[in-house]
Amino acid sequence: MRAFDFMLTASLVGLSFAQSLTGNRVLFLTDAGFSQEKYSIFYSLLKGRGYEIKLEKATEAELSIIRSDERLYDHIIFFSPETKVKSKSLAESNILEFIGLGGNIMMVADSKVHNATDAPNSWEHIIAHPKASKFISASTSSGRPIVFEGIAHSISNTQPQIASLLQPSPTAYSSLQSAFGNPGLYGTEISLVSAHQSRNNARFTVFGSTEMFSDKFLTAPVAEKLLKGGQKSHDVSGNQAFIEDLIKWTFQEAGVIKSTGFFHSKVGESERPANYRIKDEIVYSINLTEYRDGKWVAFKADDVQLEVTMLDPHIRATLPVVSSVTDKAGNELATYRLKLTLPDVYGVFTFRVNYRREGLSGILVEDVIPIHPFRHNEFPRFLLQAFPYYASTFSMSAGFILFSTIWLYNRDTGVLAKNKKA
Repeated sequence: MRAFDFMLTASLVGLSFAQSLTGNRVLFLTDAGFSQEKYSIFYSLLKGRGYEIKLEKATEAELSIIRSDERLYDHIIFFSPETKVKSKSLAESNILEFIGLGGNIMMVADSKVHNATDAPNSWEHIIAHPKASKFISASTSSGRPIVFEGIAHSISNTQPQIASLLQPSPTAYSSLQSAFGNPGLYGTEISLVSAHQSRNNARFTVFGSTEMFSDKFLTAPVAEKLLKGGQKSHDVSGNQAFIEDLIKWTFQEAGVIKSTGFFHSKVGESERPANYRIKDEIVYSINLTEYRDGKWVAFKADDVQLEVTMLDPHIRATLPVVSSVTDKAGNELATYRLKLTLPDVYGVFTFRVNYRREGLSGILVEDVIPIHPFRHNEFPRFLLQAFPYYASTFSMSAGFILFSTIWLYNRDTGVLAKNKKA
């Protein structure tokens, strides 16, 4: 235990410099019987990351989260699963408005509503590994298993903004305790922890267990059953690392990318023109950076695309990374650049980079610019495509001249002989 306490203290010191990009004000909503001592490690994790936490009962009548169209808090933690009648300020419309203003929410459900258990073994606790993703670090997904006891839920496959982060084994099922013999969810249909990111990049995470945040579960030794038989013992669960990763993601300490600027011009020029001409050769570039461990680093990906659209995309091309630079503030930027030829269509076009990937904040960069046709004095004197017509014109003229010459200077010898006899 002393070794674990030392590890926890060291991690808190190391993380004290991490900051959320949306702010450090946290509203921690609890039930009437909430015991802070039971969740002291989780509370210390939040404090150690520099968050200003305000503990409030979810039933507080004078509670307010929005005032004059501005957030009073940057993040809300709903740790009140047993409170059925909440404050009026926590109505659904106010929560949606809070998310619309860019606020982040972490919701923790109660373990007394449903239960999820492994069918053949009837385990008291589920032991699972999180999926490797942008939400969870590689060390966490491949590290110690997660100990979970609580409710399960399902997510819609038609909502790409929602992702399941923790699932039980394929043989698990979830049911109401009163209808244990009639399970409602099976295997991969079950989600224990899910995350959602709205179009304005506000984040919402749902946990199906309060116990997984408790000191007991955070410090519990784990005996993991192996597929090949036997078991592997761990001195402590992976709950702490898993929760830390999701604190960073939910409160926008991680998984945040942005564009610091873009530029386009004709090839060989250094200024953005007011308009382009069809079939112009241009260069488009954009700088992308990612917030990681409290600093901005170059964001490099091979699937960033540029669209040149007018109602529908006329060009869609992948932007390659050409260099990494550091700005005056010491932030690292990845520069993407592409040379392309504009379409042979004139109109008002939009240059768009719309990058949305699971676990990362979305980027939408747009610039509207007109593309005009050739002016009357800009067309080439001779067109390669018209050479057949040019040839037919000259051949017709040559034929006419030749025919006229023959017609004028050709003499009928029979007519000349008759004229001489006469």
